[in-house]
Amino acid sequence: TFESEFNQSIKSDNKTIFYKGMVKVNNGLIFWHYLQPIEKKIWVTLDKIYIYEPDLEQVTIYKKDKSDDIFGLIKNAKKIDNNL
Repeated sequence: TFESEFNQSIKSDNKTIFYKGMVKVNNGLIFWHYLQPIEKKIWVTLDKIYIYEPDLEQVTIYKKDKSDDIFGLIKNAKKIDNNL
């Protein structure tokens, strides 16, 4: 079980977008809740990814393939500082 708030920045073409939210991992399920700059909720199961965008009133469902090893990424994550 893992739970944390996060700040994320994505840089592309000289533009940076900042996100804030929280993530929870529990019993093989992952839940991301982006709060800023827009709300978005993402659920990751062993075989599917569900993305809910409240502003669009839309859910998108993706079938995961074997290269989408998010659980392996989290399992192998290493602490690099007190809050990182």
